Amino acid sequence: MLRWHLNTTYDLFISLFVLHRPKGFGLRASWAAGVRQRLENAQREALERFQQIAPVPLTWLPALPEGGDAAGGLDALEALPRQERFRVLFVPSHLAAEVRAALEALGRKEDLTPEMEKALRTRYRHSGRALKPQEMETLRAVWQAPEASVDAYCEALRAYHEAFFAEEETRIRPYLRAAIEEGRGLAEKLPRADLLIRLSRGVRLAALETASELTLAPSFWSTPLIFTDALGKGAHVMVFGARPEHVGLIPGVTVPDELVGSLKALADPTRLRILKYLLDTPATPTDLARHLRLRAPTVVHHLRVLRLAGLVQITIGEGHERLYALRPEGLLHLQHSLTNYLSQPE
Repeated sequence: MLRWHLNTTYDLFISLFVLHRPKGFGLRASWAAGVRQRLENAQREALERFQQIAPVPLTWLPALPEGGDAAGGLDALEALPRQERFRVLFVPSHLAAEVRAALEALGRKEDLTPEMEKALRTRYRHSGRALKPQEMETLRAVWQAPEASVDAYCEALRAYHEAFFAEEETRIRPYLRAAIEEGRGLAEKLPRADLLIRLSRGVRLAALETASELTLAPSFWSTPLIFTDALGKGAHVMVFGARPEHVGLIPGVTVPDELVGSLKALADPTRLRILKYLLDTPATPTDLARHLRLRAPTVVHHLRVLRLAGLVQITIGEGHERLYALRPEGLLHLQHSLTNYLSQPE
């Protein structure tokens, strides 16, 4: 069963995630910093601190009303008991027993064993890297003062909504509605596997294809990447990109962000070699590292850039092995976008 869910609270949290990681989403860092500067120092610093370790609450967001806005989402969040709010805001889903034990030890202000530290650093990885020391300290501080952390985070979320997002959601809501309508139309024509590849722009996840219940939610700010999580036995959520190619993440920018990002992705000899290799055969990062005689982290970085540009597709199996392949429609899309931009009058 497919469920389409529109609520701008997804973008409230995802926009914060992007604004604190602009490079990973092809966003100009100076503009992202300018948005953050709209907040008072204490609230801005709280968001920057909590964003180091706070997940996008994907297991909670699907419970919000269809068609709702971020103000209503924050009302629903603040109506929860503090303990539940803490779980929503700070506890990643589906924690392994050793990770939960380590977090609970932090809460009791106990010293962590090397095994506990390793479990935490592995679980809270960001873009392929483990937590930095200051991020570990933030994790420790949050778990040792949960009530104060919840209150500070909720206050900062309200301030962010008032300073930026309330206006932003007015801009993005029509695109979210259009994405829902387009998605429903595609769902009537395509098998689920093909539908998900279209919506995700090149990601194939076995768990989503076979889910008995799948919630699909559009996000302007996640484009072109996706966010996914398991909601329960047989149930999953996928947040897919809803920003059209001609619309920039930064309002008023005339040159499309995606076009610039895609051209930058191609302007690198290593990435061109990766695309050439993937033209003939799909490969894992390990395969590519061996063939190109590069370090695996270097290959992963280049693959992320190409994925962000929509030029490769990825298949994630049940064992989480990642298999990459060239995405021919991405190259055609890039050619079309460039031609379309050059033909437009100034």
